[in-house]
Order: sequence, then C-alpha cells, then structure tokens
Amino acid sequence: MDARATSLYVREPAATERVDLPLLVALSAALGALLLMLSCSSKYFRHRARNTEPAEFRFFLTEYWTWPERAAFLFLALCAWLALGIAGGYMRGIRRLEGIPFDARFGSFASPSTAVYFETELPASPEQRMLAGLARHTGPVAASAVPTPEQMERALELRVPMTRVVLWAAGGPINAGSFLRPELRYLVLPQQSVPAQITVILTCLLLPLAMFILLVPRQEIYDQQTKLWEVLVPAAAWSWLGGLVLLAFCFFLVQTALVYANGSPCFVAWTCNPYLAQHLQWRYGLEGASILPSSRPSAFWLYGAPLTIWALNFICVFLRPSSSLKPADRAALRP
Repeated sequence: MDARATSLYVREPAATERVDLPLLVALSAALGALLLMLSCSSKYFRHRARNTEPAEFRFFLTEYWTWPERAAFLFLALCAWLALGIAGGYMRGIRRLEGIPFDARFGSFASPSTAVYFETELPASPEQRMLAGLARHTGPVAASAVPTPEQMERALELRVPMTRVVLWAAGGPINAGSFLRPELRYLVLPQQSVPAQITVILTCLLLPLAMFILLVPRQEIYDQQTKLWEVLVPAAAWSWLGGLVLLAFCFFLVQTALVYANGSPCFVAWTCNPYLAQHLQWRYGLEGASILPSSRPSAFWLYGAPLTIWALNFICVFLRPSSSLKPADRAALRP
C-alpha cells in the first residue's frame, strides 16, 4: 500500500474510481432503458386505445406510455449519456499513462523519447511542463523536483477540476471514442471490451429517442393491464421514481453478472483483474498474488440488494391501486 501511495504509475485508484464506476453506471442505465422499452412494448401490445383514429400518430406503441414511464426512460438515457462522457474523459488519461515509454515506467526519465512524449502527448499544464523539464534535465535532481502522484494524475488528466468533468459529461458518447479504438482490448479486461463498446453505440441512440418520445402525443388505454411486466421490471409501480429504482436494480444486476463472469466488477482496473493474478502466480511464482479483496463486493451487494429491490417492487405492484378505469367510466369515454 505504501508503494501504491507513492508510485508515479497512477493507474490505480484512478481506473477503479474514475473509469470503472461511471462505465458501470452507463451500462446499467442503458440496460435499464432497454428493459423499460421491452416492458412497455409488451404491456401495451394487446391493449390499444379503442377510440384511436387510423390517422392518429403511432410510434412503436410509445403513444400509450404514461408520463412517469417517459420520464423514467429520459432519466436512464441521460444517466447513460453523462456517465459515459465522464468515463471517456478519464479513459483518455489511462491511454496516455499506458503510452508512456518503458524507460519512464521503470523509473528513468533520461530517455529522449520520454521528453518528446511529455511535450507532444500530454495536454498543456504546469505539471506537463514540469515533467518535460525533468526529462530534459541533466545532472542530479533535487527531491523537491520529483513529481508527486497527484501531480502525475493532473498531467495525465486523471485528476481534473469539476468544470472539466461537467464538460466531459455533456459530451456523452462523443467524448467516449476511446472505447471504440482497436487498442481497447489491451486496456480493458477481454470480456468487458464488447459490453463497453455496445454501451457507447446504444447511448448515442437512447437520448435522442427519449427526447422524441416526450413529444409523441399520448393516448389513453381503457382496458385492464397485466401486472406481469410491472413485477419483472421495477419501474411503473414507483411512478416518478421509477427511473431511479430501475437504475439501482440494473446496477446491482450488472455488477453481479460481471463478478460471476470475471471474478470482479471492474473494466479497466488491473488490481481487479483475476487473469493478472493468475499470470503472476504462473510466471513469477507469486502464490499470494490475488485481486484486491476490496474490489469484490460483499454477498449483500451482489445478491441481497437486487433481491430487496425486486421484493419491494413486488409488494408495491400489488398494493398500488389499478390505474385502469372502471367499466362505467370506460363506456362513457368511448365514442
């Protein structure tokens, strides 16, 4: 832990806290939006308004979505957009770190290639000029001239002001092009690269679609609706909080799926990589090598949290009064 606190190889904890977590949120929000679309499409497929004229506008049954369902879909799409923008901004910093020449990785800034890299590849900042000057320096170096891990993070843009984070978030998938590059397979765990790339593509489509659905004229439904999809997908029963509840539910589901498939919920962090631990054990005989225990959530967060949300949703679905109209009201409203 002492070496981790003083090392200039600052992939951790930046990768875990600033790339993996936003990317996990983006993937969860995109999954939640898809589940909500599937739930609403299935729920309204057989329950179309009786008084709909053939000339009225239709768009894949979204005309029957309630306003809380539309708000939930917009919330999920917006969360995916913002989280992906943040993850993409920090991912560029990880790419800069992994592009540093090997001499610098092993503690020597004396190579000319290191100075060129600092001058041409790092964004302009006081820390960037400090590293470039250190690489060009000849002779003994004072202890005060050695950069700290925080300065190294700022030079790589792994530690930025909140205004920069807001700009990254506003960029959304436009700012996440790093996840679509071929070299992603060398920076992300093998099984995680495809979900990350699919999330980028989906997010490009979800937010424009959510804004369009808000403009679709709503049509009433007068038939009794089944509660099956409300039980399976925790959203409709929570009214205006449905988007938040579904995001939390999907977050725990995705986290559990990643742990089940790869042993950890991480995308980029090497300290969570079970394959790296196996490589260290095989190549160097480090029998004690393992992923960080803190990288694997406890059993409650893996299994208890999603089951608790689903159980509460099950109770809410059957305690909530039906939104369908009474037969007399239905007959009065039909032409």
